[in-house]
Amino acid sequence: MIIEQLIPIDAQDELEKIFLSDAFPWYFNDNTVNDNKNSGFQFVHRIFDDGKVISDIFPKITLLMDRFHQHTGFEIKEIVRIKANLLTPVSLPNDVILNTFHRDVELPHDDNHISVVYYVIDSDGDTVIFGNESVSPVKGRACYFNSNLMHRATNPTNYNRRIILNFVFRVK
Repeated sequence: MIIEQLIPIDAQDELEKIFLSDAFPWYFNDNTVNDNKNSGFQFVHRIFDDGKVISDIFPKITLLMDRFHQHTGFEIKEIVRIKANLLTPVSLPNDVILNTFHRDVELPHDDNHISVVYYVIDSDGDTVIFGNESVSPVKGRACYFNSNLMHRATNPTNYNRRIILNFVFRVK
């Protein structure tokens, strides 16, 4: 499911400014998916994990959670994880990195976990949800799906970067 303009444009611009700042702390990860060496690399910024806030950016993204609830009616019972991901173009023989399909939650037959991908900037490098259409990164857009669905990101080829916020919630 796709939500266009999840948050107001002024809030979108504020998040874009924060994540594009040369002072924003991005951390290199060798892999995009756990310890899979074939999944490509990315830069991440963990915001919420292991039951606690771990980044000062958290208050800036609570509006996203409130608006998600308003748009979908899903009541967030628990935040499992929130992180920002930054992918860059990669020059390899195939030009496009097809990151590994993965699940955000590995609980069989669990319909209580929802993954939300919020696009911070316009870019290319679609989110591919197995069995569904791809979702293109458009600033202010969000897509959400059951966290058990296989999905993957693709690296940008026409833009310098792809920046998303990835939320995993347990919902009622």
